[in-house]
Amino acid sequence: MRVRVVALSCLLVLACKDDEAPKDSDARSPAASAEPEPDGDGTRPGRGLATTFQDALAGKRSVQSLEVLPKGAVVLVGANLRELVAQPTWGRLESSLGGRQRGQLDAATECGVGKDKWRHFVIGFAPKGDDMAMVVEAEGIGTRPVLDCLAKEIGNFELSPDGKRLSDATGGGVVLSDDAIAFASPAWMPLLEQRIEGQGVSAADDIGPNLARADQSKTLWLAGKPFGDLDAASDALGTEIQGYSGWIDLTAGMKMKLSLAVPDAAKTRGELDSKWQGLKSMAASVAPSSVIDSVKITADGELVHIQLSASQADLDKIAADVGKSFF
Repeated sequence: MRVRVVALSCLLVLACKDDEAPKDSDARSPAASAEPEPDGDGTRPGRGLATTFQDALAGKRSVQSLEVLPKGAVVLVGANLRELVAQPTWGRLESSLGGRQRGQLDAATECGVGKDKWRHFVIGFAPKGDDMAMVVEAEGIGTRPVLDCLAKEIGNFELSPDGKRLSDATGGGVVLSDDAIAFASPAWMPLLEQRIEGQGVSAADDIGPNLARADQSKTLWLAGKPFGDLDAASDALGTEIQGYSGWIDLTAGMKMKLSLAVPDAAKTRGELDSKWQGLKSMAASVAPSSVIDSVKITADGELVHIQLSASQADLDKIAADVGKSFF
């Protein structure tokens, strides 16, 4: 399901297209933490899917949003939204938004789930095709008044009579708790439901070691397995990319790290360093020398790492020089 169902559709700013929808800083934080209250006769309310999810939590009292995403996702991406919207980076992006995305952000604010309520976002997807599953965490997003308001303000999704399911032409969603909703494309909806009920295999387990290397305490992170579109990158490096992980930290300027799992990390490091030397002069035309000088390419066991950093002043200069910037 493309992230058009609710007003938070464009939050994952490094993964979404303009017309689409892909401790506190931990993206694997609890999506729900309490057993549902019994109703007046002592039984649990509503035996729908969301209640089954809450029942499954009763023993351990919490669930990690990543664990809800089903096997089939080739790439996992997460964002600490509370941290992201506090940065100048977000301010630039927000001021540039228009059309549908601006309307969705305005609707979120109108309905009481503006950016001050955003918490975390995780998404798993298959690059070929439209299949995806994701969890959005924001204070109050799963409550009935907020959902009713969003349905009225956005007008492109339907809410079930019990307020536990959302649907539109591109997929559906399930309310996990007052503060979390899971979404999936039509083909992945049964897989998502299995994961909510504690069945099937999670994408987190499937991607395993690559995910373990992604620092989920950062503002944005990703991890994944090889897929067809990586063939060109593998050919360019003269090696096989067997997995990847990375992160972007936006808390003070920008720091970025990308790690590639390859058969011969030392050899690949040499190839990358050679290519980088050839690109330096071009990069210097759009980035300050301090950013160019910060680039490091290193090898460690089966991994080759690419790191760079930029101060806030560097980012401001890039934005001014280019006229508009990714940041």
